[in-house]
Amino acid sequence: MRAYIETYGCVANKVDSEIMTALLKQAGVSIAKSPANADVIILNTCAVKSRTELRMVKLVKKYSKRRLIVAGCLPQARRKLVRKLAPSAKLLSPAKIDRICELVLGKRKDALGLKAGDKSFFPQARWGLISRILISEGCLGSCSYCITKLARGNLRSFSRERIASNVAAAISNGAREVWLTSQDCAVYGIDRKDSLANLLETVTSVSGDFMVRVGMANPSFFLKGLKANLKAWSSPKVFKFFHLPLQSGSDSVLRHMRRSYRARDFEKVVKAIRKKFPTAYISTDIIVGYPTETEKDWGRTLSLIKKTRPEIINISRFSSRPGTPAAELKELLSRDVKGRSRELTRLHQQITLEANREWIGKILDVFVDERTPKGLMGRTRDYRPVAVCRGKIGQWRRVRIAKATSSYLKE
Repeated sequence: MRAYIETYGCVANKVDSEIMTALLKQAGVSIAKSPANADVIILNTCAVKSRTELRMVKLVKKYSKRRLIVAGCLPQARRKLVRKLAPSAKLLSPAKIDRICELVLGKRKDALGLKAGDKSFFPQARWGLISRILISEGCLGSCSYCITKLARGNLRSFSRERIASNVAAAISNGAREVWLTSQDCAVYGIDRKDSLANLLETVTSVSGDFMVRVGMANPSFFLKGLKANLKAWSSPKVFKFFHLPLQSGSDSVLRHMRRSYRARDFEKVVKAIRKKFPTAYISTDIIVGYPTETEKDWGRTLSLIKKTRPEIINISRFSSRPGTPAAELKELLSRDVKGRSRELTRLHQQITLEANREWIGKILDVFVDERTPKGLMGRTRDYRPVAVCRGKIGQWRRVRIAKATSSYLKE
């Protein structure tokens, strides 16, 4: 039996595919390198945006005549749609990936639902320098626009000891970067009377030469543990990288989105980070054109971006997701949303180009961690991307910055 796995979406989805790969191999199932050579196709889907869902729809149709298992967020959040597209496909929710062998071997029809086993105990196939470690699943939010909640449910944190054990296993297998990931890293441990700061202290105490990157953390919960979090980030093993999704700079829009913080909270967190780590690399997310967003609201978002100057802005135009409260709202005119998106893109490019040019002539330690079609890329201890002329994957280099673009530095 040969199975082909095709993965889309977030880092958590990639972890799920690595777990399914390991489970299938344990069961004697071979992993095919292409769908043409596979007896069964496993499509690990994403449903976070309408545009992404359209892509998933095309893929489900494409493989609908084959033996197909549709995994990921789409079958749990949009079950009827998947059934219509591929009536004979088997469906697998993110919480049930430990049932993958039963589906592949024909012992079960579907495996859906939100009740899950502890994924930290599941085997995981890991490749290369970077290892992804899932620290929790689900979240504590109730955002009005989010379909992922329907697919992954409420927060389920894994034990610090198990996570540390998985990190140690990854390091012993050659990993030099560990990405701690979940739907919201900031809420880690709340359901276990634990915390993200405690987890980081435990993980960084693992022996070995490695760096840790922490995934997305909502500002409200990060702020509640601000002092402890900044202390934990002080470890030389932790990249000074912070992914804090703002979504909107307007308190009115944030309330309509059902976000659990206000714009001033985001600004407070960023100021504290910049004070503790002046060269920190901050990433944020902005949803452009939420249905209740006015021109005044949009102006507040631009103003806050100018104040906080994040190095990365993931810009998403609002897309209505079925089953969410925001789906009941009347959407803004497409031309207005596109115009705002372009305006923010220009502003961000201006901010990052100005910031990156300040690094020209400086010497930085760069960890070479990626080979791209254009050459080698590395990261500073702040997780700032640098294109390097030479070096080996997994090696630190002292690099003098010669050029800067709006998105990365160059040796």
